[in-house]
Amino acid sequence: MCYLAFAGCSRLKVIGIRSFANSGLRNINIPRGVTRLGADCFSGSTALEEVTFSENANLQTIEAGAFDGTHVLKLKIPAHVTRLPDNCFGRTLYLRKLTFERGSRLAWLGSVAFEYTSLETTHIPPRVKMVGPGYFEHCTRLQRVTFDTPSSVITLMTRSFAASSVQQICIPSSVTTLGNGSFYDCHRLALIKFEPRSRLEHIGDEAFMWGALREFTVPAGVKYIGVRSFEYCGSLAKVKWEAESELRYIGDACFADSGLTEFYAPALVSSVGQAALMDCKDLETMRFDPESNLTTIKWKTFCGSGLKQITLPAKVGVIGSESFRGCTALITLEFAPGSELQMIGERAFAASGLTKLDLPNSVQYIKQYAFENCLALTEVKVGEESQLIEIARNAFENTPVKDQVRELVAARSRNGCAVQ
Repeated sequence: MCYLAFAGCSRLKVIGIRSFANSGLRNINIPRGVTRLGADCFSGSTALEEVTFSENANLQTIEAGAFDGTHVLKLKIPAHVTRLPDNCFGRTLYLRKLTFERGSRLAWLGSVAFEYTSLETTHIPPRVKMVGPGYFEHCTRLQRVTFDTPSSVITLMTRSFAASSVQQICIPSSVTTLGNGSFYDCHRLALIKFEPRSRLEHIGDEAFMWGALREFTVPAGVKYIGVRSFEYCGSLAKVKWEAESELRYIGDACFADSGLTEFYAPALVSSVGQAALMDCKDLETMRFDPESNLTTIKWKTFCGSGLKQITLPAKVGVIGSESFRGCTALITLEFAPGSELQMIGERAFAASGLTKLDLPNSVQYIKQYAFENCLALTEVKVGEESQLIEIARNAFENTPVKDQVRELVAARSRNGCAVQ
């Protein structure tokens, strides 16, 4: 059986579960009165290339796996369909074009609905509120996705576009969340835009990891950028911030090993994660807002980066272990007026390029190997009002100032600093 036709007066309402599974059908026109396509109804029909719907079709439901494994090339979803369930087009490898009738009532896009298909272009109807997990994952021919206006999409779920070939996309202003891995490994995605007055608040873990973005503008309302969100984005040279940024949190390894050349942390940022900018070899400039709320430089935050100079915000009380380790180009370290720095952690500046160090009076502890192998460090200043309590005996191991530091600290520390 290659072709199936229905009489014009057909009263058929349902095409049931596995009705034409593994059949030899090549094309079919679904009668106007059909309201439901059952689960796996055409599953495994590898000869099926064309499916059309009668004008003014009443179809409302397409169940899971309905077209699984078919060779359908294009499809136009009738306006009355309200949801596309999980995996409804699984293994529909040759599907290149998907459109929706004008006035579409579609509100739900399930998970992995079009995974591994050959879609090249498609659009998201205006009533859809969520793009499901893995929805377009591994669509290696997908170049363009648009959102009908006004869009209702609130969330792009986990890995919704992961490993697809989408080249650019404009995120609707209604979207508040980009899920974990939503654009993971999109190696052709060079440009992402946000509609004016974006409501985006959350960029999930690994959202753009391994991507090809060259530049990224963070909407003002974003409060959270997750773990490894832009890690290994080697082409990403610059991140911009909309005015009055509300960003509070930058996750661990967020921009690690990216192509950033400069970076600015907005005023409300209180946490920059561990290894957030680690191994950013091209990163030369790091700026903090004058009103910065940052209190801690965490473990390996800038480790191995290309920083040449940095001025740490006044509220920073702790420089974590290995935070600037291996920053061989880092020559100048300065502290904002009124610095509250109390502790410099283990190997914080080990093997960096520092040439001089002017310690804030507030510093109380310098931990083990904090400045180990700083071969260019020839000058250390400790103020008359220094509050140093303890400095590790090997804090300046293998530096030109190793011996002088002990004498200087002992002579000038108000609290009688101990060398441990």
